[in-house]
Amino acid sequence: MLQEMKDKALAVAIRAFVNERYGKYGHIEDIQIDTHRNRFTMQALLKGEIAPVTAVVEQYDFEKRDGEVFLVLKRISASREWLSNLLAELATGKQFKLPGALAAIL
Repeated sequence: MLQEMKDKALAVAIRAFVNERYGKYGHIEDIQIDTHRNRFTMQALLKGEIAPVTAVVEQYDFEKRDGEVFLVLKRISASREWLSNLLAELATGKQFKLPGALAAIL
């Protein structure tokens, strides 16, 4: 029960963070997070697309250093081959610094 509440709170915070930071590309419509399995799935409507795409972060980690928290994406796939390739090249292994409010949920 507590884990499920944490996952939902984290999903709301990550959705807001991603939509604010990357809104020029589209927006996340839905996100499900499973912190127990270090996995999340999101549906996003990208600008210029008529149907949402699905991206699955199959593995991620949170790294804490110097009082800051970073999200590190380890393995990513998407419902469009070109998007899977782009995410693999640009996001896999990259560290995303989380804002304090999001880091506090962890």
